[in-house]
Amino acid sequence: LRWKYLLAPVWDQEVAFRPRLAATAIGLATNNLIPLRVGEFARVLALSRQTYTPIPIVMGTLVMERLLDGLVQVGAIFLVMSLPSFPTVGAMDGLDPRSAARTLLTVAGAIGLLLALLAVFPARSVRLARTAIKILPGGWRRPLADSLRAFLRGLGVLRSPRYLTLSVLFAIGQWAFLGVGFYLGFLAFGID
Repeated sequence: LRWKYLLAPVWDQEVAFRPRLAATAIGLATNNLIPLRVGEFARVLALSRQTYTPIPIVMGTLVMERLLDGLVQVGAIFLVMSLPSFPTVGAMDGLDPRSAARTLLTVAGAIGLLLALLAVFPARSVRLARTAIKILPGGWRRPLADSLRAFLRGLGVLRSPRYLTLSVLFAIGQWAFLGVGFYLGFLAFGID
């Protein structure tokens, strides 16, 4: 469902539910069979082939999805750490989980800021990339620049407050649903 809102600002045609669902199922199945999250690439390829959406555009939406997931998860970590029942620092063999969460938030925020800058200034980003890839053979430069341009188009949700808000709400809903499921499981087994 969320993929609809990530694709809407970047692709002229509405991508139907069925190809999005099929690509997601293919990605999940591949992740269960092949290590290293290869299913994410299978998901991109499957949707691209079914809808004739360029691969870099679909990859850009996937990067946005994972970034939003990361930010929501780190936010959830901070929420849980603020609960009174969360163990104190000394209870975890000297490890400070709050420090790890702050580091994750900083990294995710930096990636988000970089992607936002790339999305807001796509022409400058492509010009800068063209300057950087001048060291590559001539036959590689144009395809790389075109792929970057399409990838930056895939970050279009960052230029649309409406779709970005809907995407964030879907991410929060998805992870809250999973969290509530685990919480109910813990309660069922007497784990507080």
